[in-house]
Amino acid sequence: MNEQRIDNVAGALVFWSFGPGTQLSKLREALTANGFGQHSPERMTDGAALRASLAAEFEGHKVFPVIVEGKTVFEVVKVSAEGNRNNYEHVMTASVNGKQEIETDSYDTKQEERIRESFSGYCTLVPTSQLTNVMVEIVMSLGGVTMRPAGGIYWIPECHWTRWKALADAVEQTGPKNRCDACRVILDENCLKSVREALTAEVNREAATINATLNDPETGKRAASTATNKAQALREKIAQYETAFGIAMTDLSKAMDDATTIEATATLMDVANQMDLFAIAG
Repeated sequence: MNEQRIDNVAGALVFWSFGPGTQLSKLREALTANGFGQHSPERMTDGAALRASLAAEFEGHKVFPVIVEGKTVFEVVKVSAEGNRNNYEHVMTASVNGKQEIETDSYDTKQEERIRESFSGYCTLVPTSQLTNVMVEIVMSLGGVTMRPAGGIYWIPECHWTRWKALADAVEQTGPKNRCDACRVILDENCLKSVREALTAEVNREAATINATLNDPETGKRAASTATNKAQALREKIAQYETAFGIAMTDLSKAMDDATTIEATATLMDVANQMDLFAIAG
């Protein structure tokens, strides 16, 4: 394949579409192999797997949790309209214990076996929402920016393109309906304007949260420390974009400075001192 190099590529717009069937083991391998093992998701809980298997078996029915001590229980209910009210018909109760043993009140052994097999399968899969969260975390770890308030389209700086492409190619292989797309963008005024607006929105949003956290007298020492670390990470991100685009973003740096004012720092010191006094008193 002949490849032409474009020297003024600024980065890439990335987006994806995930479907059911993502294998947890393959995803963990893909993340680890590309240096993102710390973002590996946890296995689906037994309760979530059982609920998913019941929803698949009884399509169109409602699956409600039932509070029972010692195990996870769900009731499958058929809801039908009767005049101006709903009629609720019990279909099945199913439970799973800590040993992944499933019990139902059904006398249909074939149906029970289908549910158990479906449950086992779901335990090896990653929900699409969870995979999306993992990918967003990785985008942000690469200095990326959300291009829309609702998410869905993200910006990856050109310096991280190679790593992102390798990861995206690997993630596509973890599920039959997974697709990752990208559009590499040349640096021009429109590109700069769009990315800067997205970065500004992120900084303003995070600065407001950080400021509120540090000025809240109820904020704990750990939460305050996390907020200050996040502020520093955003400062570093702004500096990286200033270098990449060759422009100063003094207003964004000021927003982060305003979020960690002397008053906020004083609040953090007070919280830390109080925590130390509690420790001594204990």
